[in-house]
Amino acid sequence: MSGDEAADFALDRTDERVDAYLGALLGDSDVAVERRDDEWEVTAESADPTGIGPLDEALAAAPEGTIRLVDRDEGRVGRGAAGGDREDRDPDRDDLGPGEYERTGDGALVTAILDADAASAPVGHWRVADGVSDVPDPDWLAESPASVVDRSFRSYYTRRAVCLCFEASIETVSEFERDLLVPVAMDAETEARLPGLEAWFESVTAGPALDPERVVVGGGTASDESAGDGTASDESVGGGAAGGGVADDDRWPDAEEVADLLSAGREYAEEAVSSAVESVRRRATRAANVEFEEYADLKGERIEQLRDERQQLSERLDAIATELDEAADRSERLAALDERSAVRDEREAVAAELDALETARAEGFPVRRREIRARHSVAVELTATAATAVAYEKGDLVVSVRDEGRAGSYTVPYGRGVGVDGDAACDQCGSLLGAENPIRVTDAGPACRSCRE
Repeated sequence: MSGDEAADFALDRTDERVDAYLGALLGDSDVAVERRDDEWEVTAESADPTGIGPLDEALAAAPEGTIRLVDRDEGRVGRGAAGGDREDRDPDRDDLGPGEYERTGDGALVTAILDADAASAPVGHWRVADGVSDVPDPDWLAESPASVVDRSFRSYYTRRAVCLCFEASIETVSEFERDLLVPVAMDAETEARLPGLEAWFESVTAGPALDPERVVVGGGTASDESAGDGTASDESVGGGAAGGGVADDDRWPDAEEVADLLSAGREYAEEAVSSAVESVRRRATRAANVEFEEYADLKGERIEQLRDERQQLSERLDAIATELDEAADRSERLAALDERSAVRDEREAVAAELDALETARAEGFPVRRREIRARHSVAVELTATAATAVAYEKGDLVVSVRDEGRAGSYTVPYGRGVGVDGDAACDQCGSLLGAENPIRVTDAGPACRSCRE
């Protein structure tokens, strides 16, 4: 992936990012771009291709070699590509005229350009540049009555991680399809999940543009290595941007290595969306139960109707028997015999349907139940859409605190952008720190609630 943040495909395709991406892409291409309020007019400046396949195809097919990139609403009411009214618009193209394309993340031409660009550079390179105050405090510090005086980070080495973006599609017959973007961050070597880095990744990609003080696109070089000689470098809470990077380009995970991580990443993504899937599954189950109950009620009503019909037909056969006994002549007797045969056939058909329904109801309508459950089943599809290699520094976080006039400090393993990496224990009693067991400062030094009690 290129070093330009607009071309990093881990980002959501918002309109602002699409405009920034297209502006940079077209600015480096052999085309003329005229921007108006709601449209961009793009014209090929020479017969030579731009090298951007979908764009070249669109320009070649467009009237006079000019295309218009319009925003979603304007594309339905604007002019034709060459001006004038829009009487030649193709109704099958969502009111877009010849040579017109939506300038949105899901527009046909933009999607084709993005997909082609992503395929040529499947792995982006980022470096975490967060300061030590950018990651939320761990619960044992946030819930502590002690106030933080200072934080300092001692960087020892750089770790490699991979942030994978999965698109999760969840769909049932009872509700609309839901699409979720699921980021999964893993250590490139151990494949351990890094929830803190996932939160960092989501936060830095949430805005319309990347914050250069939080992320460096393109990673780093050997000259950026903060602790390449094995010594620690200190950064205070106000120390500014990160100094770590990767030793050389060979240390970045390549496409093949990322592909090896996809299996583990998919399992993590499935775990991440499991609660959403379970919520949809519960609603689908309720909808299926309601449909089945309605079906069972209708069949119950049908059973009662058939019982009444069978009783009426039996009574009619009794009446026909009386008519046969009282028939005055041969013609009346033949008519009664014909009617009796027809009524018997009808009663047998009613009885057969009734027996089948009563048997099915006694068994719980198994065929219909399976059909309803199958139709309300939850379809989940996970698709990997982007991969970003991330370098982040590992070291120690030294937290200086003050509590009722007493001062102390805690040292815990820490990753830039990841936060406190692993469990922290009390220096005095060894108990694990947490929201229910926050730190305190005693006369003997830093302690926890457990050892104070």
